[in-house]
Amino acid sequence: MNTDIEPMDVCEIGIITSLDEDSENGVYNVIIMSNDGYACTIKKKYTYISDFLAGMYEGDSDAGKPGTEINLNKLSGNSLRLIEEYMNHHKGKDDDIPKMPLEDTDMKKIFKDEWDADFLERLVPTTVSETNSSEVIPNLGGLIELLTISNYLGMTVLLHKLSAKFASFLRNKGEEEINRFLASYSNNS
Repeated sequence: MNTDIEPMDVCEIGIITSLDEDSENGVYNVIIMSNDGYACTIKKKYTYISDFLAGMYEGDSDAGKPGTEINLNKLSGNSLRLIEEYMNHHKGKDDDIPKMPLEDTDMKKIFKDEWDADFLERLVPTTVSETNSSEVIPNLGGLIELLTISNYLGMTVLLHKLSAKFASFLRNKGEEEINRFLASYSNNS
């Protein structure tokens, strides 16, 4: 009888299962596909910031496993890039929900992380009004699209941040001014 213990194959004990795994932390990467073919690879633990994706993992034993893709047909490549950027920055955790009503329209004064303010600022390019050169009109298309996507993905904190950014445009504005920039959005969409 041989009493020598033979070494187990590493794969048998489940330490290494895929090249998509971060062997240092045992963290898997997931591949997420947009409706136009953009694919991103994100650490699975970062995607738990989305209730939709977390629920998908619970309901489908193959979802998010190495060698599989998650197809999010409601997301364009542009939206998925933004979601990817947000998930990677926050590393799956974000609890910085802005207080309402807003205390200020400057997002850098609202959020703990200046990155969030810069991220939101990039979503809303502005133009100068053709009729009033001192009036700046925001292009709300990207903001509204990401509002819809964050709601769909169950990314509650991001949804609150996007809503705060939207509310910042309404704060201290008259009805006519609000109607003008909402009309400019509907004319551009």
